[in-house]
Amino acid sequence: MLNNTNKTQLNRIAEYIDTLFGVVNENGVIEYCSAGDTLPGKIQQISEKVSDVILSAKSDTYNPSFFAKEDILFHNITVDEDEERFLFIQLSETTNEEYGKRLLGLAAFAIECSNQQNNKNVMSLFRKLIIDGKQTVDEKMIMDVYAEYTTGVTSYMVLLVTKYKGDSRYEADDGEVCNVLRSVFPDKQGFIVLPVDNMSSAIICPINDTNTYEDMLQYASTIHDTIISEAMTDVYVSAGSIVSHIMDISKSYHEAESAIKIGLTFGINQKCFVYSKLSLEKLICSIPKESARMYIHELFGEGFFMDKSAKELLNTVHVFLMNNLNVSEASRALYIHRNTLMYRLDKFNKMTNLDCTKFATGMQVDIALRVLQYLEN
Repeated sequence: MLNNTNKTQLNRIAEYIDTLFGVVNENGVIEYCSAGDTLPGKIQQISEKVSDVILSAKSDTYNPSFFAKEDILFHNITVDEDEERFLFIQLSETTNEEYGKRLLGLAAFAIECSNQQNNKNVMSLFRKLIIDGKQTVDEKMIMDVYAEYTTGVTSYMVLLVTKYKGDSRYEADDGEVCNVLRSVFPDKQGFIVLPVDNMSSAIICPINDTNTYEDMLQYASTIHDTIISEAMTDVYVSAGSIVSHIMDISKSYHEAESAIKIGLTFGINQKCFVYSKLSLEKLICSIPKESARMYIHELFGEGFFMDKSAKELLNTVHVFLMNNLNVSEASRALYIHRNTLMYRLDKFNKMTNLDCTKFATGMQVDIALRVLQYLEN
């Protein structure tokens, strides 16, 4: 369907075309007519004519740009990326077929230019909304663009895709990444894929019965592999929490930004960093660094970090805890003999008085190791 911006464009064009003018879709439905509802009989005739002409045109090997049916001239254009529309104009003594082609050609060109500019304006508007917040944009302008997608929508969330800078093999620009994202998140379902800068793209996702929050997280987890295979670019993906109104999506966007930073800080190995699932990491990041340093030194003891084996012992304890206190699994993960693992755990216990083979102490040490990651990163 044509949106309000398209109809405003067509109204301006109709002012310069002194005859019946409008747009019909490929199903024969009139989406815009300069006569409004004042000529219902004529509109019905146009609808019937375009249905016949389109069917015959699509069955031919050659599909002409212009075609006439009695006193109506049609010109096919593409308003959306994959939906064909037909401009039409009524022919008369003053508007013959040749003149009508010129008018429709100019109208199509004006629509194309206006749509390109409108797309830039829409991107700029939403970019400002997610980065700077609702106080910086006009809600009416947002809803003029987005209102047609709000039916059945209960909330919104933002996914953020950020290119990985660590591998020079990946050279795709943000346009390629956006094209891949638009194939996964079509705008006809209310998704908005928005390039934020040359490294990041945001996806504004409407949440409804068809696209639930869990669905969005599932899609997000597949983005990484999709972009690597199609755009040859490695990326980080993160998800903000849901908000109830599209004007509040700045909150979700900034949460998605934080989720990537937190995920990288703690070395979390996930395809998508989900802000709402990083509770412990967020809590640790809220601790003043001086307090965090004091906690670490009080727990491990002042002399522990002076020992040259401290780093190796901490890594051994970390792998042991990540393998659920299973000695066999941890020793395999470290490529060491289980007796070597037990020796290191015993040494750590003697140096710190912390027995990681006990569940409660293991949890305490695990949190301390996360605090260390926070301090180091």
